[in-house]
Amino acid sequence: MKTRLLSIALAFFPLGAIAQNIDPDVDFSRIEKSDFVEEMRVMNAVMWPSMMQLYVRLDPSLEELVPEFEWSEAHTEGTACVYDRLSEQGKLSQVNAMRDQAIAFLDVVETRTDITFASLATDDELIALLSPQDSFADATSDCGLAELNIQTMKESGLMDAITKLMMSDPAFGE
Repeated sequence: MKTRLLSIALAFFPLGAIAQNIDPDVDFSRIEKSDFVEEMRVMNAVMWPSMMQLYVRLDPSLEELVPEFEWSEAHTEGTACVYDRLSEQGKLSQVNAMRDQAIAFLDVVETRTDITFASLATDDELIALLSPQDSFADATSDCGLAELNIQTMKESGLMDAITKLMMSDPAFGE
């Protein structure tokens, strides 16, 4: 279960400030790379606070470790790389479904305050909303975006704190 939780969270962070800022009408298969990068930046900015809230709900003491959302040149380059990979594979349209899932996930997180990082692994609806297509997950990993987000969480101390919580709580091993 520990691996499943981390996999879900890390796969989705690259999508990783409010849902109404995500444009549901953008067709990712029809936009230029620069527009793709900007739309993904917006989705990251929208998703980040909600994803971080799931950690704080798990343990309020984690709030002081939650890093602010940042978008660096490395994020821009990594997202452009994702665009190139998906474009080459003819799979840019998959991002439309992921965007729709992100909007639905934000709605669920806002209305269900019982959802925490720990409950992600046991809620099939949430798992479905946070599960990117393999091609997107592979491109995100290959292009370094997952590692950028992991590094941000490591630098703030959040990653270590979450790992310690997971190791000390038997519920995470179920």
